[in-house]
Amino acid sequence: MRGALEAKVADQYNISLRYIATPGPSSKKNVFVRLIHPLNQGIKVLCGCAKVLWCFSRFRPQFVFSSGSFVSIPVLLGCMILGIPFFIHEQNVVLGRTNKVFRRFAKGMFFSWDHPELESDQNHQYVCGLPLRKLTQPSDRFDPTKRCFPKSKQVTLLVVGGSQGARALNSLVCDALVYFQKDPEYDFRFIHVTGMPDYQRVKDFYDHARCSGHIVDFCDDVRDLYQKSDLVIARAGASTLAEINSWALPSILIPIKHSLGDHQMKNALWQKKHKAAEVLEYDVLEGRVLYETVRRILDDPPLYQSMARESHKLCHKNAARNIVKYILEIMDQDAEQK
Repeated sequence: MRGALEAKVADQYNISLRYIATPGPSSKKNVFVRLIHPLNQGIKVLCGCAKVLWCFSRFRPQFVFSSGSFVSIPVLLGCMILGIPFFIHEQNVVLGRTNKVFRRFAKGMFFSWDHPELESDQNHQYVCGLPLRKLTQPSDRFDPTKRCFPKSKQVTLLVVGGSQGARALNSLVCDALVYFQKDPEYDFRFIHVTGMPDYQRVKDFYDHARCSGHIVDFCDDVRDLYQKSDLVIARAGASTLAEINSWALPSILIPIKHSLGDHQMKNALWQKKHKAAEVLEYDVLEGRVLYETVRRILDDPPLYQSMARESHKLCHKNAARNIVKYILEIMDQDAEQK
């Protein structure tokens, strides 16, 4: 997407980009729109595929790396038409529909987590984790065993809405502020990443409530935020979870209810299954319940320590390096066989 984070990073590193028209799921409830949606998407796939073929004819890649979703369909079709090998990475616990279709044709399949849909009869499947930017992960000197229960009564909560659904989470936390302020035992501090559209509303709420908080609309370098935090309140997007795990932090996850394929809820339940997080459903949630969940974790230091420890166990270090290593090994094997 033009103007998105990927475009800014590519520009920073002088990487040339080409934009392809891609299909996407329809969220419209209008019956007529839903009827014409498949036709419209089919046209977008054909147009996108034509542009992919034109791009690949000018710059023929040795391989293609895809993270799935609807946007990758024209590119993967172009690979199949031209015989270009491609590799797929599944970020979430549940396989997306596009990845389910194309995994049989991929040279290799990479997973962020120890995936329940790993198939024993398929070669070149690897659990490598989710690649993170250096600005979001701890340095090599970080020692997760030093993630201790807060020694003082001052506790810092990090609130991260992610790229989707930040407004509802922001509202929930604002609703809970009154309970955190009145807490008789802990001095709660907040680091709240609101998302750009909701920044002023949330900042005004904190100012009106006279609550101690560091409010930012967006932060490219989040290392300092995670370093200062004791507990994370967040959605359950794959990138956010990978960051939380890398910093060995306990978390309270409030997944988006209608995420595609319900992947956020499944991601969250995966973390809960491994005792790294608590999961709350937004539909039945109010500020008081969020506050009580935070207190329940803090009132049980062994639980806090256990959640931090189990969180870091789900982290896969050097994910990008390992993915590149496996891709090059597979490509070398193919070259030798030819």
